[in-house]
Amino acid sequence: MMKRHCRFGRLRFFAQDRSGAVVLIVALLLLPLMGCIGLALDYENAMVYKGKLDRAADAAALQTLVTAQSYVLANQNQPFSQATQTATDAGKAAFNANAGSLLPAVQGAPTIALTMTGQTLTTLSMTATASYWAQMPTTLGRLFHVNLFNLSGSASSSMNMATYVNYYVLVDVSGSMGLPISADGQSRLAAINPDDLSSYPSGCVFACHFSGNSGYSLSRTNKGKTAISGVCPAPDALAAPSQWKCIQLRLDAVASALKNFMTSAIAVNNAAGHDQIGVGLFPFIVHMQNYQAITTDLVSAQTAADGIPNLLDTGVGSGALGSGGTHFDNAFSELSKIIPNDPATGKIGTGLSAQTPVPIVFFITDGAQDNQTQNNGSWSGSNHATTISASTCKILSNRNITLYILYIPYATIQNPNSSFAGNEDGYANDNIKNIYGALQSCASPGDLFSADSSTDVNAKIQAMFAQSLQSIRLVQ
Repeated sequence: MMKRHCRFGRLRFFAQDRSGAVVLIVALLLLPLMGCIGLALDYENAMVYKGKLDRAADAAALQTLVTAQSYVLANQNQPFSQATQTATDAGKAAFNANAGSLLPAVQGAPTIALTMTGQTLTTLSMTATASYWAQMPTTLGRLFHVNLFNLSGSASSSMNMATYVNYYVLVDVSGSMGLPISADGQSRLAAINPDDLSSYPSGCVFACHFSGNSGYSLSRTNKGKTAISGVCPAPDALAAPSQWKCIQLRLDAVASALKNFMTSAIAVNNAAGHDQIGVGLFPFIVHMQNYQAITTDLVSAQTAADGIPNLLDTGVGSGALGSGGTHFDNAFSELSKIIPNDPATGKIGTGLSAQTPVPIVFFITDGAQDNQTQNNGSWSGSNHATTISASTCKILSNRNITLYILYIPYATIQNPNSSFAGNEDGYANDNIKNIYGALQSCASPGDLFSADSSTDVNAKIQAMFAQSLQSIRLVQ
């Protein structure tokens, strides 16, 4: 019995001695474990790459829609389908730009498609899709014959044109908006303008409209020739100054561009078969004037726009606009009071019916605020230029009213007179650097535009109109 017991004891000892087996097992598992870690790292990198390509697809879909919408508005007499090639090409370019260094991994070109439904401009609905397939090489995964990760993704964006919209055009008609729109125009006015020669011997560049000043009337004619009526057109680019009919002021350029904006709005209404767009004109100096109430009779509104240049500050402090300075706070407050809420909801209109139009404000200004006033030759308040305040902007933003701003940059006074009106010129020049940032903080995100020429003013107002009509949503 003893021998048998000893024999079984040795067997148990051998069975329990696993030191060599553990080493063997660890050795056998080490390589697969390293492989799993390597593949995990490769996969993580691939997901980073996929995220960037997904964002490129998002950008491509959005750019396709924006381009298609701009094309349709600019070519309203052509079939909508003609926008497809231009739009999808723009989408591909946006994908390539955003993909950057990852573009070589994309197999073939990304697939960009645009579908359009609806027979009229205002019923038009567009959907853009962007998709891609890419192959990303692995690093550690190659040790286990996993050489590539296949990546794919897609994005879709849809756009519907706006329905019922009322545009409230808030126009700065203070004295500084009487500056000629071009440098040539400023030089020409200075050469013939007798206003304030004692203070500005090189000539005043502002078309002063006050009684006793000649600048405005001189801008309406050319060396004594017959004065124009209404808006002064931009001179022919090939015409010599001696052939100009008049000197186009900033307010002339604005009025001309607003008439073109209304032409585009008329086309939208005609395409819809009913009046979906209304426009009102609201000039301001010290106070805002309801110069042209909101109307869908846009031909009448165009006629009203002809008179905007003549509203330049006249020095008549008792009028509806007042005189002296530029009072943004008054203008915003007074405009807000005439933009109604939907009685049913107590909020601004949704645009779903003619009774509840969406309000959109176009604010056109050189951005310099001045809190002085003038009445019958008596001046009061500070003439030190400032910028629009955050509290003024909130008058509209707190009501969720979309605000577009067209900034016509305040021109540096080239021959400032520090002794004139308590160094008004010096304060105005020092204020210029602050204007753009203040307006940028005031506008709805992405809705600040800038223009410093007649052509730019027209193009930017059209761009504001095009952008305001679209509502884009992204679905991944």
